[in-house]
Formats: sequence, structure tokens, C-alpha cells
Amino acid sequence: MLRVCGIDLRLSVTRRRKPVTAEMTFQPENAEGTADVIFNFDAEALKGHGVVVFEKLYMTVKKEDREKEVELANNEDIETESQTVKLTEVPTEPEKPADTPDAEIDPKGQPRNQKEPEEELPEIDFDGLRAINEDIVAWIQILGIGVDYPVVQGKDNEHYLHYTFDGKANKAGSIFLDYRNRSDFTDSKVILYGHNMKDGSMFSNLKKYQDAGFRKEQGRVFIYLPEKILTYEVIECRGITERNSVYEMDNKEKQMILSICSSIANIRMIVKCTMEGEYEH
Repeated sequence: MLRVCGIDLRLSVTRRRKPVTAEMTFQPENAEGTADVIFNFDAEALKGHGVVVFEKLYMTVKKEDREKEVELANNEDIETESQTVKLTEVPTEPEKPADTPDAEIDPKGQPRNQKEPEEELPEIDFDGLRAINEDIVAWIQILGIGVDYPVVQGKDNEHYLHYTFDGKANKAGSIFLDYRNRSDFTDSKVILYGHNMKDGSMFSNLKKYQDAGFRKEQGRVFIYLPEKILTYEVIECRGITERNSVYEMDNKEKQMILSICSSIANIRMIVKCTMEGEYEH
């Protein structure tokens, strides 16, 4: 008897960011063949994204009147193109407009601590994420460039260049918060780092914000924290040197910097953001 188990370990295939799993048990009739494992999840927010499926195959063996599962094979390589599905179209029904109360306005004319509609706010399972890794402090989402990842913070800015948020050694690393920052994002300057991956993942698409039109249309950044949600607006994208003063923790202006961690000819791409609003869960 064989059992095949499919697991998505990227924690980003549903709005709740919980793992999606599926499995099926079958009796093989031939030495070669296929088995279909069906995943059911809400794909409304995944248009334009890729979903990578990890697989494990187990065989049930009997020994001394006891059954035991033995792992025969697995595929847990996030770079495997054959396991990646690109979601191009996700049918949705148009939402009906709802009456909303007038928002409280701050002196700058911005909404003050207003909660967005419940159905538009992803629910991040921070308890579940921190059970995987206590270094997870936030979740970043930039729909315009396909960024949708946990944010970790290490004791330095070196470790998470080489390790994923769940502690596995990987060249893609993680999106991580500068070790000098407070984990609650209350510093005047917050710096996040990510690799410039050739497959379009992590922070590789920051360069798209060099286009002013793209910044205007797709320049909203969401930071999800355990107690609140922060929204930012992209205002600038440029290349700088590794020794640029932008990496200094000064208090001159409140901003968030998104930075590529590697450089070409000593030049790194950065995106500068200003805070738009703060929303309570």
C-alpha cells in the first residue's frame, strides 16, 4: 500500500497563510504510473502568482504483525519548475458596494486608525508561524510585484541571507528586518532586505518601481504585525552603494527602506516608502 502526500510549505496559498495539505492512499497495479492528489483552497488572492507543491511518497510495510510507513521519495525543491503552477485567471464575483461610516481624519487628511473591511484583510496566523520560527516578526505583502512573505529578524544581518524563514539552508534566504530595528516597526527608519533572485521571487522585482507610472499604480506596501497593519506608499526607487547613508539608523524622517542584499558593481537597488496609515486588527 502506498500513500502520497502533497504539502505546500510556502504558507502563502491562502489568505490565512496556513499550510495546505492533501494526501491519498492507493494500491499500485504496475511498476510505473501516476496518482492524483487534489488540493482545495481559496485562490482568489493568487492571480499572477506561482504555487509550488512539495511531495512525499510513503509505503506501508508489515513487520512482526506491525505496520510501519517508510518514506520512499520526496520532492521539496522550491526551484523545481515542473512542480510550479502559474495561476493566470481566478474567477471572482464583483462585490456589492457597502455603506461605510465617515472615517476619522488626521491633520494631514489621512484616515486615522481605521479598520479596513474584514474580507479584505488577510489573517496571519502568527502563533503558527512562531511555532515554526520565533524569529518571525511580521509579514510583508506587495501585490504589485508578487511579494508575499514572512519577515524574520536575526541577531545580525548575515544569517538570513542563507536561511529560509523555517530554518532551512537556501540561496534564496529570507526577507529580513535589520537587526538594529525594533521588531514592532516603531523606529523612524525601518530597513528590510531580500535577495535579487533570477526566478522573480523575494525582492527581485523592486526594480519595477523605477517607472513612475508603475509606482503610482502598484506602489502600496502592507506590513502585517500581530496587533496591527501598516500601509506604506512607494515614493522612490534607485541604485545606491553599499556604504550609502540610507543604511544609517537616523531619525531625520519616518520611512521604510526595502533593499536588495546583494549588489552588482557595488550598486544595490533600494525602494523608499512613507507610511500611509495604521490599522488595528
